[in-house]
Amino acid sequence: MPIRRLRTFNNNKRTLLDNIGYRSVKSFRNDNPEYRTNNQAYTALLGLYNEEVDRLNADEERIKREEARIKKEQIKLRRQQARLRRRQDDKVKSKVELIKRDDGEYGMVAIFHALRRWKGQSMVWEFIDADGNLIRTKQYDLPATDKLLNRFINKNNVYRDFQIDSDTMIWDDHPEGKLFFYNQSTDVTTTKIHQAFREGITNCLLTPIKTWIEEKLEGAKSKTTINRYKKMDKDIDVMFIDYKNGVPENDIPVVCDALQIDIDVTTPFSSSNLIEARSTKKALNKFRYLNTRLDHIELNQVVSDDNIVEVDREQLYKIKQELEDNKIYYTFNKDLNGVSALSSLTSKYQLNSDYMSEVNAFEAEYSLGECKIDDIHNKEISEFVRGGVHYNGTIDFNDDIITNYGIQYDGLKHIDMTKAYANFKECKYYDGFLGKITDFRKTDKVVGRGMYYINDLVFTDNDFKKYNDKMKMYVNDNIYTDPELKMLDDYGVTYKIVSGCWGVDDIDFDFTDKMKNTKEETTFNGKVHRIPYYSKWTGACNSFNLKKSFWINGDDDMVSIIQNNCEGKVKRFWNGEIQIEYDKPYNKHLSHITAFITAYMRMNVIEQLLNIDIDNVIRVCCDGIYFKDQDVELCNVFSHKTKMTFRNDPSDTYCSTLNEYELVKNERREHYAIELHLGEGGCGKTHYNCNDKGLVRPLFLAPSWKLARAKERETGIRCSVWARALTDDPEKISFIRRGANTLIWDEVSMMSEGQKGMINKLYGDMKNILCGDLGFQLPCITGEPMTKKGFDKVIYHKKDYRCKCPILKMLKDDLRKFIKEDLNIYEINDYVISCFKKLGKVIKYSQLKELYTIDDMLLAGTNDLKDHYTSMFEGSFPTEKYYIKSNNRIHSNGEIIIGAKPDKTDCEVRHAFTTHSIQGETATDKLFIDSSKMFDTRMFYTAISRAKTIEQIYIIKDIPPPLTEKQIEAKKVKKEKRKKEEERKAKANQKKGEKAYDDMVARKNKMNQKDTFVLPKKKKQEEGDVEEIVDIEKYSNDCKNECIAFMGKEQYDNKIKQIHDKK
Repeated sequence: MPIRRLRTFNNNKRTLLDNIGYRSVKSFRNDNPEYRTNNQAYTALLGLYNEEVDRLNADEERIKREEARIKKEQIKLRRQQARLRRRQDDKVKSKVELIKRDDGEYGMVAIFHALRRWKGQSMVWEFIDADGNLIRTKQYDLPATDKLLNRFINKNNVYRDFQIDSDTMIWDDHPEGKLFFYNQSTDVTTTKIHQAFREGITNCLLTPIKTWIEEKLEGAKSKTTINRYKKMDKDIDVMFIDYKNGVPENDIPVVCDALQIDIDVTTPFSSSNLIEARSTKKALNKFRYLNTRLDHIELNQVVSDDNIVEVDREQLYKIKQELEDNKIYYTFNKDLNGVSALSSLTSKYQLNSDYMSEVNAFEAEYSLGECKIDDIHNKEISEFVRGGVHYNGTIDFNDDIITNYGIQYDGLKHIDMTKAYANFKECKYYDGFLGKITDFRKTDKVVGRGMYYINDLVFTDNDFKKYNDKMKMYVNDNIYTDPELKMLDDYGVTYKIVSGCWGVDDIDFDFTDKMKNTKEETTFNGKVHRIPYYSKWTGACNSFNLKKSFWINGDDDMVSIIQNNCEGKVKRFWNGEIQIEYDKPYNKHLSHITAFITAYMRMNVIEQLLNIDIDNVIRVCCDGIYFKDQDVELCNVFSHKTKMTFRNDPSDTYCSTLNEYELVKNERREHYAIELHLGEGGCGKTHYNCNDKGLVRPLFLAPSWKLARAKERETGIRCSVWARALTDDPEKISFIRRGANTLIWDEVSMMSEGQKGMINKLYGDMKNILCGDLGFQLPCITGEPMTKKGFDKVIYHKKDYRCKCPILKMLKDDLRKFIKEDLNIYEINDYVISCFKKLGKVIKYSQLKELYTIDDMLLAGTNDLKDHYTSMFEGSFPTEKYYIKSNNRIHSNGEIIIGAKPDKTDCEVRHAFTTHSIQGETATDKLFIDSSKMFDTRMFYTAISRAKTIEQIYIIKDIPPPLTEKQIEAKKVKKEKRKKEEERKAKANQKKGEKAYDDMVARKNKMNQKDTFVLPKKKKQEEGDVEEIVDIEKYSNDCKNECIAFMGKEQYDNKIKQIHDKK
């Protein structure tokens, strides 16, 4: 019904005043003095009222037309979706029950055949028990061809998805259970759906706003505020009537303007908003909603991860059912056994598991987290390592004795390994594990503990060959661990190594008692499933899933809404579940550990088999051997078993993942744990190492962020700085160790012997490549300069790629010769100046003023001289040259910016630089070198080697003139400003020093009053071994400075002295 207009203000005065929130006409006239009489005021109010009525009536008519149009569109869309569903159902039946074998069980052969029916599709299988409870489920995105499908089955180890343990399949525990396959039910449409947000007895958009208005009205103090929220309260009451069928999307901006609020509506799993509506005036509040189903939104609250509730799986399903019954929005995650976590808008629930806590502690004890590689960022090495993971399967030796489903022989014996995955040290070829992989490249030999691609296998005619012919374990063009190659050598097998991956140090670990003896229990519908921690962890190390999935329940309309506003891939399945799938940013794994564990287990089985006549062997099933008519001597951890099951389907090969792989392209390189690459600047030593694709997970480390980020931009290599790595902070050390396997240290001529020692102590199990120009570039400012001692290999790079000028090359060679012959500084400086005089390149200050442009590089020997030149040229150009003094996400300390002053960045104007500060850089324009303060024999060489040609270089011979009064005043102001900044930083450091000192004391207490810092474990300590330690005075300069700022230098020195005396 349209609202009636008023013809006169007589008998309607109260209505007119209430409409604008005034109690009397007098107060209205006080605020609006242009109305001199009450009649004038009421006439104006009547006009405002009727304008508002006309607007509301027009809005209502427009809403009705819009609702009719939306309803028509939705009917049309549902008809389209129904047609799509029918076409899809005609193509593939939505849900298929797999037929059991004659013995009443499912077989893996039949399952693999069933998977081929769903090639090229997204599908899910579910195993349901006799009572209708979900026992296990898994979703696959299957490849489109048989060849790719076979590789998918091997790579993802699909067989294990249906196992409880090596002898038990899921249907063995649930003989009456049923296995179902179903696919994505319909093609996802991306048609835009217009919604009207109301569902149930309340208006889901307006109700939270109404509650907020009432709260604000209750807390209002001033008269103006009270009137404002009273009017808003009346306005929203009218909206409840106007929008009794819901607020259409197109009317949400109208609501925002009327109530002076902002509204955002997003969809599940979307980083962008479905609707963004803004008030034309400054908003009093912003409301954020989540579009949880068609025509319905809920106020989007943030749930803290600290408030997660841990429950068992049965409780989780009960909570899920309650949420569904009450129509409460939730998302959920799945694992192999069903729903594993739930999140509503107010709560989070997940499975309680002691397993993860124990695994985290175990991995931390042996630093195994530092050995992981990533499927996303280390794709090639990951595929290679995964190709070397060979799970041990089932091989039948005697088809006459074994029927399809049982055994036809009374004298059968069965032996089995005890804790097969955990007893790897019982293998006679045990030699540790591959830890941090540093190299992945071509090779023709075993370089170190690793995994190797071999071919051209030739077997000696012996029992091992007979078993291998039958079981097909070791075949051409496959990847095996180096202990297996040692076994092949012992059995007379020859082969050719083509490529491999290896590391610096092997690692050694033992499963903890809890990992060995505790089993994770999953209880569902009264049935308890148990799997040992060590066994689950071994399989999890090789887990391969590049997708992260979330699930919700919803219909086709909800699928369309999400798909239109979601970056992930959206799928809807036959059972009404919607899967939103994202690419993981990383997928770290320890597949090389799994490869070694399964290899040691396999070699244990081979050792035992060689004690049994092959004619007596009936079946080999994983770590179990069935045989007849023979007493055998048991090896390693084998024992007799009475339980005999033949439920596992036999396969053609004992080893899984026997596929041919593409040859590794990374070229050969001799392997050394710590290398020193020497050569003059521009000879390519850093470029060679940063671009070696055979180095695994390299990290480039420079003395400054400026050099580090420049190399990152040039080569794409990940970067950091020395200060982050050479520290006593365990978190920073762990960050470096977790993030890299190979460290490339640049500009090491500036490194001290003490810093080199820290590299060996902190990162000795990683490959370390140090690059520099020892003896020729400027040395470290403090400490003893680094020497060439202690390296496995020193490699010289002699070709200069930077220098494009034969004259400059000759001059640089001469200077290197003079430095090597230990000429004094005066002889070297005189020689340089004389050379440039002959070339007419020695200039005076007056010439510098004419030649220097803002793009040039001006080098001085001291900070005072650098500041002098800066003062002279400051303000001489339309733009300015700024020197960045700190690091942030945009700029690096030492970076030079020409142009506008960088925003929110600590910087200063600088036109000249010390030679130390530009070491490692290249001059692209003119290079001016002041010769008056060259106090080191290497300074001229370091400065000159920044250039590419001799034409770039000018030598400034005379002393610069004194500054003008204006320049002196500007310098004084800058000095004062710098002093204040230093005082501010000193105060900040004092506060940080308090925390640093407290942290130091806490660390000491934690280490039982030992004045040492214990390094992270690299491998298990043998009895009597002593862990490497770093003295407390080796704390980083930052920490030391903070402690001095807090205690004072004298007190700090006394503290260090006390520590020494105590030692």
